[in-house]
Amino acid sequence: MKRILFAALILIFAAGAHAKTPRQDEIMQAMKDEITRSQSQLKLDKMARPYFIAYKVKTFERIYISAQRGRLTSARRSEYIYPKVSLRAGNSKEDSSFFDSYIYPSYQGASPTSGYNGLRAALWDATNHAYNNALAQLAKKQAYKKNRNITNEMAAFSAAKPAGDLQQITPPAFDETYWKEAAEQTSAEGQIKELDNFKSDISLSFEPVYFLNSEGAAYTRQNIFIVITFNAAAKTKDGFELNETRQYVYTDLKEVPPLQELKQKALNLAQETAALTKSPKAEAFIGPVMLEGPAAAAFLEEVFYPAAINVRPVYSDTADPAFGEFSQKLGLKVMPADFDVYNNPLQTSFDGVRLAGAAAVDDEGAAAQNIQLVKAGILTLLPATRSLIKGQKATNGHAYLNLFGNNLFASADLNNLFFIPQNPVAKEQFKQKFMEYCKEEGLSYCYIVRSNPLAPQVSAYKMDAQTGAETPVHGLTFTDIKNTRALRFIKYAADDLKPYNRPYGFSLVAPSLILTEAEARPSKRAPVRAPLVPRP
Repeated sequence: MKRILFAALILIFAAGAHAKTPRQDEIMQAMKDEITRSQSQLKLDKMARPYFIAYKVKTFERIYISAQRGRLTSARRSEYIYPKVSLRAGNSKEDSSFFDSYIYPSYQGASPTSGYNGLRAALWDATNHAYNNALAQLAKKQAYKKNRNITNEMAAFSAAKPAGDLQQITPPAFDETYWKEAAEQTSAEGQIKELDNFKSDISLSFEPVYFLNSEGAAYTRQNIFIVITFNAAAKTKDGFELNETRQYVYTDLKEVPPLQELKQKALNLAQETAALTKSPKAEAFIGPVMLEGPAAAAFLEEVFYPAAINVRPVYSDTADPAFGEFSQKLGLKVMPADFDVYNNPLQTSFDGVRLAGAAAVDDEGAAAQNIQLVKAGILTLLPATRSLIKGQKATNGHAYLNLFGNNLFASADLNNLFFIPQNPVAKEQFKQKFMEYCKEEGLSYCYIVRSNPLAPQVSAYKMDAQTGAETPVHGLTFTDIKNTRALRFIKYAADDLKPYNRPYGFSLVAPSLILTEAEARPSKRAPVRAPLVPRP
C-alpha cells in the first residue's frame, strides 16, 4: 500500500528509550544553518550546483503495548529521528529528478539525538551524499534521454510562492499505566473457548514533522496516533484457519472511546470470530455485494488511490516508466455519474474527528489546495507538484517527500480524500435497498462485507434476499474488484459518510457502497490437520 518502505538514501537513527530528542527550535535552526552552508559551499569543480534543497525531519516517540488473553506480553518505548534530504542538481529546466538509479549509501551518519550538533552533523552527511547521488542521476538521466531522443519533456521544476505553517509542537501526555490496563482488559474479552488466541496491540505515537527549504518555505506539523488493533485467531470445524483483525486509529486522545467501549469492540470481534468457527465455507458467487463502512473505505483507498498518483514518469535504465492508471484518463468517466471526489488537505476535521492527512503546506514548500479530482463521475484533475505534467500550469500543492524512499525529490500524492455521493440512500433504508436489488437480479442471497474485501481471504455475511437474515461464512476471495473498472460497479451509496484515518498520515471520508457485480470464489487455502483430541 501507501508509503512502501525501501532501503533508501535516508539516515535512520534509533535511540534508547530515554534519549534526549532535539527541541523544536534546535531542529529548525539546524536545518536553516545546514541549508545556508550547503548553498554557499556545496560544489564540485565543473559540476552543477544544487539549486534547490529541502529538509524534512520526522521524530518519533512511541510506546508499544501488547497483551494476549488478559496477560501483558510486551511494553516498550522507543525514540527515532528520520531526517530526509530533497536535493535537485542542475537547473529548473532539467535536473536530477524523476530518474531512478539507486546508489547504495555507504556512509554512517552521526546520531541526532544529542541535540542541535548531532542533527546538524546528520544533515551535513546526508546532504553531501545526496549531492553526489544527484550529480550521478543527472548524468545518467541526460544520457538516457539522449539515447532515446526524449526532447518534449516539460520543465523539471516550476516556480511557487514559498508558503509557511509553523505550529507549536506540544507533546501529549500518554498515561502508560492506563494503556497497559486497557491492553490487558480488552484482550481478556477474547477468553472464549472457540478462539485459539486473542491479542490487543496498542501503539501510542507522537510524530511531529519539521520542514524547511532553500526558498524559505517552512512548516511544522504535529501528528499523534493512537492505534488499537484487536486480532482473533481460530479454526473452523473443517480446519480452515481464521485470522480476524479490527484496527481503530485515533489522532487525538480526546477521540479515544472510554475503556468500556473499547472492551465492547474487542468482545464483538471475539464473538464474531467464534461464530465463524461454526460457519460454512463460502460458495462461488457473481452478483451484487454490499461493502459496509470500513469495507467500502478499504476498497476505495486500494483501488482509487494508486491510480491517481504517479502522474509524471520516473525514467529508469532498467524498466519502463510507471504511471498511475488515471494519468491517461483525464476527461473520461471513472465513477458513477452521481459521484464527486475531492482531495482537500486544508480540511482538518470531519464529523468531529481530526483528519490525519490535513496539511497546509506540501513537501516542495507550496501552499496546499483543495482539488476536485472527479466531477459527476468524470476525472477532471490530477494532483500536481512543481514538476508539472501536460495540461497543468502550476502546482496545486500535492507534493509528498517519501521519508523512506530512495528518491531525492517529491512526487504527486493524495492525503485527504473525500468520496461524496450526490444521491445517497438513507442508511436505515440501505439494507432494504440491497435486498430489493438482489431480488431484482433474480438472486436468493447476496453477500455483505464489513472488512477489507481485497484481503486474500475474506469473512462475510450471506444475506437472505427475502428475509434479510445474515449467516456468517468464511474463506471468500474477490477476484474482479481490484482494478479501477470496479469503481464503475458502484450502484448505490449510503448517507453514512465517515472519516477513516490511517497511521501513515492518510485520511479518507467515504460512505457504505453497493456494487452491481462482484465475482467471489471459495479460498483455495488448504485446511490444517484436525486436532487429535477435540477442544475441551
